[in-house]
Amino acid sequence: IYSYMQDSLQEWKKKEDFLQKFRKSADFLTRTFSPDNRLTRDEDPSVDDDIVVRGEDPALRPFAVAFTNDFSHSKALCGQEIRCMFPLTALLNQSCAPNIQRNTIETDQGIKMIVRASKKIPKGEEIFNTYIDILQPTFVRQRLLLQTKLMSCRCTRCIDPTDLGLQGNTIICPFCQEPACQPLYANASTFQGELEIKLWQCQKCGKNIPSEKVTKVLDWLYSKQDKLLKSKSNDKLQKFEKFLSEYGKKLGVKNMLMIRVMYNLVGLYGRQPGFTQQEMKEADWRRKIQLCEEILNVLKVLEPGMTARKGRILFEMYLPIAMVAQLMEGRKNKVE
Repeated sequence: IYSYMQDSLQEWKKKEDFLQKFRKSADFLTRTFSPDNRLTRDEDPSVDDDIVVRGEDPALRPFAVAFTNDFSHSKALCGQEIRCMFPLTALLNQSCAPNIQRNTIETDQGIKMIVRASKKIPKGEEIFNTYIDILQPTFVRQRLLLQTKLMSCRCTRCIDPTDLGLQGNTIICPFCQEPACQPLYANASTFQGELEIKLWQCQKCGKNIPSEKVTKVLDWLYSKQDKLLKSKSNDKLQKFEKFLSEYGKKLGVKNMLMIRVMYNLVGLYGRQPGFTQQEMKEADWRRKIQLCEEILNVLKVLEPGMTARKGRILFEMYLPIAMVAQLMEGRKNKVE
């Protein structure tokens, strides 16, 4: 199966970080198993004899195949993330609105991949996987797919400015202040490269905004979001809420940059010091319910049926509902 898997090797070789990671390993493999292919400094004085080899492609191909097709798995005991190859799963095409769910499990025979339909798939319909975080706006997904998989996605969700009706790409119009400004794509029908936005158009007032201006702002906001999600500070909850409050004025609450932060924020309520279950007030419980409802509304569209992510949000939601109900019942009893 490996011999038939896509490697995109020539494209990976154009990326300096790929060569820096694997060229020495490729050199070792070539020196060990094909010493005749060794390119020496005598043949080319400019060559670093410890790095470059003649005919390195066969030795680099395993790494290119892995980069193009691998999946991550977190070890159960230590939480360490490792990369695994599951060739049959890798054969599934990419969609940002997949119709399957997948998860990895550890067994006596090693790590296994389980793939299940997340909704009814009619006979003849293609089975789609996703290789990207679907709780991000289109411009982020497009960029990350190109960076991590050398892949261009033109699924029904990516080419839909409304984000399947979720308004996940929509921003606040600077003219009418309505969350109705959407991208208009110039190359949605092509399958090469990142989607090109020719302009942003408000669906309320009809005004247009140059794509360069919006792209600059969105890139800045994405860098803010990315830094925030990777933060390990003890006051992440407050920082997440500040992000939502401050940048919601530019993005609106439905933009996927906001939804992604909400998804991470849910788990902080009830766990972060100052907001543990023993310290939470009714307003905090209600806020957690609100966040869960916002995310579930998105997942009902992107992950129909039973999925692990939807299950996690429902799990996070049950205690806040019980606590609010208990507090309301307590007030009712006091009145009586």
